[in-house]
Amino acid sequence: MREGVVGASFSTSESREGSELTVVAVGDVDLLSAPLLDRPVTQALDGGGVTRLVLDLRKVTFLASSGLAVLAEAHDRCDKLGVDYQVVVREGSAAARALAVTRLDTVFEVERVPADR
Repeated sequence: MREGVVGASFSTSESREGSELTVVAVGDVDLLSAPLLDRPVTQALDGGGVTRLVLDLRKVTFLASSGLAVLAEAHDRCDKLGVDYQVVVREGSAAARALAVTRLDTVFEVERVPADR
């Protein structure tokens, strides 16, 4: 697992199992931190060898439009490269609500897990 920390309000960690990459985000995804969420996604897709990308947002406390843009762009890139793409959110969370309001949850696969998991 590789970790990237950017201050108290946002961090990411990555784990790779075979050709599946999971990026876990913790904290607020806003204008300043969105590029830090994008970085591991871009590196993985540019490097090749990834057949499945999972963005785990269960610990995201705020998801701004800049974060939503990262998710949409990652989906587009994965679609073009033939990479499976999934976003995981906690039911009722800020991330789940933002994806529902923008209807991005109808564009790509979103797994909703119970709030206690």
